[in-house]
Amino acid sequence: MPTNLLENRVNIAVGTDAFRQEYSPKVNSNALRKDIESYLGEYRFDVQEYQYELLFGTSTKGEIHLIDVDDREPMVDKATRALERRVDEGKNINREEAELQGLLNLERQLQRANLGDKIIWMSPPGPTSDCCGDYGYIFTGVVDLTDPYNQEKHLSMTAIRVESPTLAQFNSALIILTEQVIEFEKAEEFLASPFVIPGFWENSEYVVSYIFNLKPNSKNDSLYSKIIPLLSPYINEFIDYVKQGAPKEFLFWAFQTVELLALDLIEEYSRVNSLQPFFVDRDVPLTYAMTNYQGQVPPRVAGSCGSTGNSSGGLTSSNIFNNYSSLAELFSTSKDGKEPFVCPKCGFETTGSVGNQCPSCKLTKDQAVIQGYVTC
Repeated sequence: MPTNLLENRVNIAVGTDAFRQEYSPKVNSNALRKDIESYLGEYRFDVQEYQYELLFGTSTKGEIHLIDVDDREPMVDKATRALERRVDEGKNINREEAELQGLLNLERQLQRANLGDKIIWMSPPGPTSDCCGDYGYIFTGVVDLTDPYNQEKHLSMTAIRVESPTLAQFNSALIILTEQVIEFEKAEEFLASPFVIPGFWENSEYVVSYIFNLKPNSKNDSLYSKIIPLLSPYINEFIDYVKQGAPKEFLFWAFQTVELLALDLIEEYSRVNSLQPFFVDRDVPLTYAMTNYQGQVPPRVAGSCGSTGNSSGGLTSSNIFNNYSSLAELFSTSKDGKEPFVCPKCGFETTGSVGNQCPSCKLTKDQAVIQGYVTC
């Protein structure tokens, strides 16, 4: 661990309003990588669309839930932890309660969902008093794969960012897409009310685009596609530091450096005949970039509901899936992190309960001993 870098760091803020650190050095690597990319997409690139995958199937608890594809933890468990953190911090939990209710509502509908059924879920922006940006999200999805044997349903989800939306626009979109009478008056009513629509309907993106007057945002999306691969080695190195159990202050500095790199690359690639910063090289370590950015802090950004510069809070984005990201776990002030289960055979990781067998390869505890994966 390059402790000299940590010792030279000045004015580190160890909390943000866009995510928090719940120290978990064995966080799922794939989940963390996706969450970093999603965070950068929302807060630094302002991408208009972002893709997600979810499963409705057997969780780490052996129960049927809407689950993360990487760690198979129930989304309702992630939502519950997010709510509990807000309670511990003495913050308003109206949105968190509505999101949890929405997840439970979605699970009930998914029990009856069939291949080809569509999902629509709307998330208006939060109050400006919470330093929220003036944008929200429309989530559209489809049940595109089903496995009757495992009782699993795969959901492909798209988060569509909408700028300066009104509740009237959200109501209008829901009325058209669901063919129901919708007269919601609060953001929380939308959050608590996802819809699974049987059968096939087309032109949902056209409906959203028309009602919310979406402008093509191909430049930001193109920059994101070009720059994320350049950031990949730094993101991977950051994940390695997490796995190695680096101090929180060091991790926060390292993550801020990744943000600063992203911002510099956005500026450079927005110019004609631009050149990337000289230290963006797959063979140059993250610590070198950290030295180059010594003393610099990424600018505060008002998120869809939460800011990247407020040391007192945590992520409450209108992008529901960012609320439950592993970044929120990693950078939380909570002390109740649990040691994850790591399968000795296939390497599957989760912080949830797994019972007597690995949810991935089905290796039981007895088999692990017999086959020599563990010793008594």
